[in-house]
Amino acid sequence: MRRIILATGVAILGLSLTAGTSAARVPDLLEPPNAHMSVDGEEPIMGSLGSFCYFEDGRGGCGDIGQELELDESFFSGGEELAFHLADDARIGRWSIQYSRYPDGPVVTRLESEPPHPDVQVVSVMGPPAGDWRISFHTDLTTAAGEGDATYEWRLSSMPDTSTGLPVDVASGWLTSFVIPGVFLASVAALGLHRRRQSAGE
Repeated sequence: MRRIILATGVAILGLSLTAGTSAARVPDLLEPPNAHMSVDGEEPIMGSLGSFCYFEDGRGGCGDIGQELELDESFFSGGEELAFHLADDARIGRWSIQYSRYPDGPVVTRLESEPPHPDVQVVSVMGPPAGDWRISFHTDLTTAAGEGDATYEWRLSSMPDTSTGLPVDVASGWLTSFVIPGVFLASVAALGLHRRRQSAGE
């Protein structure tokens, strides 16, 4: 009798845990379409999705992906035109764009749409000057099936060589023209001095 009661209790407990686990399970969030940015008409660069709210037919919700930004090496001189667009022919409504020093500097420049806010597929603005930048693009958006808002980010840099403080091409040329020959000549001089000392000692 005790075994029957114990078995029944275990079964009820198992069903309760299963039901609790199912109730606590959060369905996968719908994500908004990808965003791309072109630098001076070059190949589009996909942005990293940050915080968003997106809904389709009453389904969806809000989230925050917050991925690490990858460095794009196509941005060199600064001041180029930046063009933003969304995948899947999504439309851009109210938007704002921020330039801040990478990784966590304060916002240096903020651009934003004005009422009545646009309903467009592309937003073009003048990019920041040369430097290492975090580009943040926040927009209201509509797709064929839903709507919401999202923030996307990119890292763009004019790529200085941080080890020397010189641009990559200048640092490379300086290394080839001066450092390597200098090290070679110093080695030859040291070897000659060592041999003269040996000869004097003999």
